[in-house]
Amino acid sequence: LTDPWYHPMTNLRLVWSSTNERVATVDQDGNVATLKKGTAIILAQIERKNGSGQWEQTLYSCSVTLRVQNEFTVSNFTLTEYNGVGGVVEIPKDLNVMYIGEEAFKDNNNITKLIIPSTVVDIKARAFENCTALEEVYFVSERHREDGATDTSGELIDWAELSMIYENAFSGCIHLKKIDFSNVKTITVAMEAFSNCPNLSEVVDMPSIGTMHHYAFMNCTS
Repeated sequence: LTDPWYHPMTNLRLVWSSTNERVATVDQDGNVATLKKGTAIILAQIERKNGSGQWEQTLYSCSVTLRVQNEFTVSNFTLTEYNGVGGVVEIPKDLNVMYIGEEAFKDNNNITKLIIPSTVVDIKARAFENCTALEEVYFVSERHREDGATDTSGELIDWAELSMIYENAFSGCIHLKKIDFSNVKTITVAMEAFSNCPNLSEVVDMPSIGTMHHYAFMNCTS
């Protein structure tokens, strides 16, 4: 913050805050990070140091309202981009995603666990390539339909509609340890779909892979 000639900043400071830190946060340099869909007000308040050395608010402030869009970008039933905070990511079923587009999540470094909804039919080429933090992948749910797992309405969870995982879809996910196909019927896995995942040690329900092309799990040394 530059000192204006008419109002030097001696004994003054600028304090930043967000009214909804679940949607957006701001640090004390004014850098804003958006987290999820919703609305937040970013406020900058000038405080003055009083005679006792304590900081107190002045009447001077300004604010801006942020309306943050969905972390998933979807067009024509295709998920094309992700801009979220990562961690455990469950793609909402109500987005009606049928296709995870080419390179939609490529080079992501913050997703650790991924749950793909029943609506997804195809995972396109390089969709999750080089997702370096990704450790686990599930379809529909972490629970299994055949074990009687139910959704929030008490109905059995859906079977995944997944039919095809394209080439290099998960290639280079160096920390990927587990893929769970328990809620998948029969799928085709293309060439090098899971190549270069050296820590992949558990593929649950491998028989769900009806057709597997050459080198689908190349260099999965675990």
